[in-house]
Amino acid sequence: MSKDNKNLHRDVITQIPQYVAGKSMEDVKKEYNLSEVVKLASNENILGPSPKAMKAITDNIGKLNLYPDPEANMLRDKIASFIDVERENIIVGNGSDELISLISMAFLHRNEEIIMPWPSFIRYMHNAIIMEAKTTLVPLGNDFKYDTQAIVDAVNYKTKFIYITNPNNPTGRIMNREQMEYMIEGCPDEIILIIDEAYKEFVEDEDYPETVDLVKKYPNKNVIILRTFSKLYGLAGLRCGYAISRKPLIKLLMRAKAPFNLNFLAQVAACAAIDDKEHFEKSRKLAIDEKIYIYKRLLENNIRFVPSETNFILIDTGIDGEAVFKKMQEKGIIVRDMKMYKLDTYIRITIGLREQNKKMLDELIKLIKKKA
Repeated sequence: MSKDNKNLHRDVITQIPQYVAGKSMEDVKKEYNLSEVVKLASNENILGPSPKAMKAITDNIGKLNLYPDPEANMLRDKIASFIDVERENIIVGNGSDELISLISMAFLHRNEEIIMPWPSFIRYMHNAIIMEAKTTLVPLGNDFKYDTQAIVDAVNYKTKFIYITNPNNPTGRIMNREQMEYMIEGCPDEIILIIDEAYKEFVEDEDYPETVDLVKKYPNKNVIILRTFSKLYGLAGLRCGYAISRKPLIKLLMRAKAPFNLNFLAQVAACAAIDDKEHFEKSRKLAIDEKIYIYKRLLENNIRFVPSETNFILIDTGIDGEAVFKKMQEKGIIVRDMKMYKLDTYIRITIGLREQNKKMLDELIKLIKKKA
């Protein structure tokens, strides 16, 4: 950088590790000269978006000359009715990513601290860096389970946020109801507990906490729940997420957001997706049924994996995970390597259709047996 530009940017910007997204299907086709590619890397709904959501988009495409409702009241009312809260308990955003940024911008001061389990969603840390706050990483316990006592023990006078991803990404593990109540009760009043439930709709475990009920049970605690339409609802390309919290916190976040942060088509599509119970159940059933198939084949071949409550599975290849990732791409199968999480022998795979899962497993098992 030239001498004249040395103060052009804030120093913290260079401290943020670049987020490495999964490669697109088109990029992989071009790089390896492939005609077909299977993408099982980004935990998208393999069945695509809800048919009702697609119809809502086509029905409203002629309104793109108009600005969207800046407060997204139709969608907020729909969500409020669906989860039994009031509109004022909800804010919507351009994916959960924007909401994480808004929460950081609204509440996190310089030199304060956030606590997050590790490994977990890395964007929490990135936003803390932008706000010149410190991140304390609390390692997960045995078999990637949450160590709630270690999280509580990490709290100090500078702590502002505690992030809990439930189910966790990239492990697929959950924090159960007893653990979650312990976290809420143990949080000092000046701390905000942020519970990211991006994969909530896939959970089968009956001990999974219903956090909206817990927020009602503890009305004076600062809890923010994050949810999304990107995963099971299949609207990742529209970027639509929402947060649920106490009205005073939502009111502050509404002040911090951009006026038209959620586009019109995302608003109408999300409303329609909530009503599409058939697509919801079909998508959920596929993930559950195919997870059983994948588990069976991994167990038959003595390949270690982490039992998951999501539409993805963390797999220990026993060898260099990045090498496996590259070899799989050469075969036209995109998975996710876990190098950024320091899980050097692991990959994460999204649950797809049976033929996609079979192709992925056939190649993966071959690579592991050959040691890539």
